[in-house]
Amino acid sequence: DSGDDWLLVTNHDDGNRKWQTKIWSGGIPDAVARQIRNCTNKDRLVKEVDFNTDGCWYVKGVKEDGTGGHSWWGGTSASEQLKEMTGESRHVKVSFGSDIYRTETYCFIQGRNGYALSSNINSGLEDRMKQIHEQRKTIHFVRLFDNGYYFISDDNGSEWILPDGPLSEELAIIGKKEEVAKAKDGAWIVIRANHYVSSTGVDNALEQKLKQFYRDQKNRN
Repeated sequence: DSGDDWLLVTNHDDGNRKWQTKIWSGGIPDAVARQIRNCTNKDRLVKEVDFNTDGCWYVKGVKEDGTGGHSWWGGTSASEQLKEMTGESRHVKVSFGSDIYRTETYCFIQGRNGYALSSNINSGLEDRMKQIHEQRKTIHFVRLFDNGYYFISDDNGSEWILPDGPLSEELAIIGKKEEVAKAKDGAWIVIRANHYVSSTGVDNALEQKLKQFYRDQKNRN
């Protein structure tokens, strides 16, 4: 709901070993926190995680050697769709949001460009994904937000529908975006390969964790 509610999953590599850290604060869903703890206890890496503010959530875990893959989800009207798409431990990228009526929106990406969308998804996003699929290009990731807002990164670049302001201005800056997050209260953060940019209202503890991560990665390189 706000910049105080966050989940940070970071992957580390010091040249000798690789590991993952998972830290969160504020109001992330209890089910998400529980499944992340289960992944840690069973030596699974978190490969995908997403949730909206209305109870929809998804977590994908897999062991470091690629075995033991499993997905968990809840609160979504698309449970059967997810069950079908994630069968045989297939990797699916999941994003949940909501439309202007606070009804669930979802986007599931399977493989390079296979996808399933809720019927109330923004038509511009649907057209973009259809085009990428027809061109046999890759959809990198999609992020859905409240009020039908979205961001998509693909082989043709990126596109978004968001209110005019600093977040849209940041997204317009050339360069690859690794992650985009926006809270219901308007707080936002954009993750890039070597730095991040955030708005006011983002929890200082999260910013300190990110700064430390980038410092550590720079020192290792």
